[in-house]
Amino acid sequence: MEAAKEQAVQAQLAEALREEARCWREATALGEYCDALERRLAGLGCHPEASDLGAARRWLEWARGYVQRIDPLTRPPMMPVPHDPTPDELKPYLKMWSPYGPEAQVGR
Repeated sequence: MEAAKEQAVQAQLAEALREEARCWREATALGEYCDALERRLAGLGCHPEASDLGAARRWLEWARGYVQRIDPLTRPPMMPVPHDPTPDELKPYLKMWSPYGPEAQVGR
């Protein structure tokens, strides 16, 4: 049971790491979009299309703030605090044993 608990906790930590990486990839892609948008706005200059330049710059400012908020690397990472594994989280690591104890039957 202790080995199963440790494996379930490791799975929780791995899932937290995958989620951080997903957020980082999203922030990276959105940051690249912001950079491209900024270059595009700089290239517009005095073109007739530039009439809504102020709105576009406000959008870019908001987008950069959003990227900052979702990027997990903008602040020092912290070790996640895992919760006690539930019986369902233990099942994959117990083989044919029940997570409810030795007297419980598997499949119950």
